[in-house]
Amino acid sequence: MPIEYSLVQRGLPGTTTGPKKWYASVRSRGVTTERGMADKISRSTSLSSSDVKAALESLLQEIPRELAEGQIVQLGDLGSFRVTLQSDGTDTESAFTAAQIRKIKVNFVPSALFEQLLGQAVLRRVEAAVPAAERKAAKKG
Repeated sequence: MPIEYSLVQRGLPGTTTGPKKWYASVRSRGVTTERGMADKISRSTSLSSSDVKAALESLLQEIPRELAEGQIVQLGDLGSFRVTLQSDGTDTESAFTAAQIRKIKVNFVPSALFEQLLGQAVLRRVEAAVPAAERKAAKKG
């Protein structure tokens, strides 16, 4: 299956003036759940779907614990997870406190192999979805 994308026109962030350009935007085809992934993995391994689901659930519990301990979680050819922070700046080092930290974020960095495999995906341009407001207006008219 190809990755579908449509084109959207956007201006520069934070401004309403200036030229707008066209950019690609991925159109999602749906969501694959944890159960769906477990079923797919079980078909290509000797593990049952429930065994795979249990392993995935354990992984999902352990990753945040490791990250909270300050670890980078490296998952082989999948990639790595690491914590980053968003904070407000202060004029001096001594003025900085943990209160300046606004958000703890998790970054995923795909492995080179993961990026290579995804880079082989087929891309297909599709028509842009009609925004809900336009669909409602069209029905009324």
